[in-house]
Amino acid sequence: MLVIFVLVVIVSACLIPVAMRWLREQGGLDAPKPAKPPLRRSHRGEDIPRPGRKDKFAYAKQMLANPTGPEWAMWRLLKKAGISHLFRRQWKIYPSGYIADFYCHDARLVLEVDGPYHEEPIQREKDRARDTVMLKAGLTVVRVTSEELFKSPDVALSRIQKALPPHLLPPQPVPRH
Repeated sequence: MLVIFVLVVIVSACLIPVAMRWLREQGGLDAPKPAKPPLRRSHRGEDIPRPGRKDKFAYAKQMLANPTGPEWAMWRLLKKAGISHLFRRQWKIYPSGYIADFYCHDARLVLEVDGPYHEEPIQREKDRARDTVMLKAGLTVVRVTSEELFKSPDVALSRIQKALPPHLLPPQPVPRH
């Protein structure tokens, strides 16, 4: 048994450098690494670096102080509709640790504003996985693209209002004839 172990160690020691050299020649080891997520840009044009897992609270606080353009526009839309008091901005969802752009506790509704970065295939997969975790936690997720928000805010608002229970919505004015 010891002889087999020694032979495996010797063969491994000889083959690993050869395999590494071959991988480098094929471009496997020096292949470009996947790009890091871009810096988050606030509505004021400031870059906000993305955090590690342990800095989530600080990051949420920073995002709260410096919302992106689409997040700022969504907040203004919610205020105009009279339902902003229902939502908390940049809320950490437990136990997953995800930070929701907007969260309505009474309706268990997560509202996400997706910019162009969310159109990339890798980010779409991450968003699907994130949505699955939130759905399993009993939350409803509504995603609104920044394009939809700026081009047709009424459509975006109606999607959000449909996801809210009727008793949370402000009363509609009765039309006079």
